[in-house]
Amino acid sequence: MNKLGPRFKEQQAIKEKLEGKKLKLKEIPSDGDCLFAGLEHQLRLLDLNSSVAELRSQAAEELELNPEQYSPFLSNTSTGDMLTSAEYSDYCEKMRNTPAWGGQVEIKALATRLKKPIQVIQGEGPDILVGEELKTDPLILTYHRHLHGLGEHYNSVTKS
Repeated sequence: MNKLGPRFKEQQAIKEKLEGKKLKLKEIPSDGDCLFAGLEHQLRLLDLNSSVAELRSQAAEELELNPEQYSPFLSNTSTGDMLTSAEYSDYCEKMRNTPAWGGQVEIKALATRLKKPIQVIQGEGPDILVGEELKTDPLILTYHRHLHGLGEHYNSVTKS
C-alpha cells in the first residue's frame, strides 16, 4: 500500500480520530447503499430495527414533503443547473427505488426523519454533525473520499 497516497493518509486520519473516540471502523459494502446500510447498522446498535429500503423510503418522503429545504442543494449533473420540479421528482424516486448514492442531502433528511443527529467523521476536514439541535447521542458514520476506486463511501462504527 502506498503510504504517501491519499487513501492511506485518509484511512490513518480516520483511524486516529476513531481511536480518540474509543470507536472502531465497521466495514459496509460498497454497493450504492452504503449511507443507508451504515445508518441501518447504527440503528441496530440501539435495538432499533430498520432496513435500507425503509431508510431510503424515509429519506425520499422527507425530500418530497420539503423540496424548498433540499432542492437548492441538488443540481443537474449535466448542466449544473438547479433541478426542475420533474427532475427533483425523478431524483426522489431514484433515491427511494435504486441504489443511488446518498450524501449530505439525504443525511439531513434522515436526521430529521429519525429525530437523531448524524455525525460524519472524515479524514480530511472537520467532522460534521447534522441535526445538532436534536439533543440525543448521534448516529456515527465515517466518510471516505479515497477508499474505493469508484468514489465516495460511508462506513459505520462500533465501540472499541
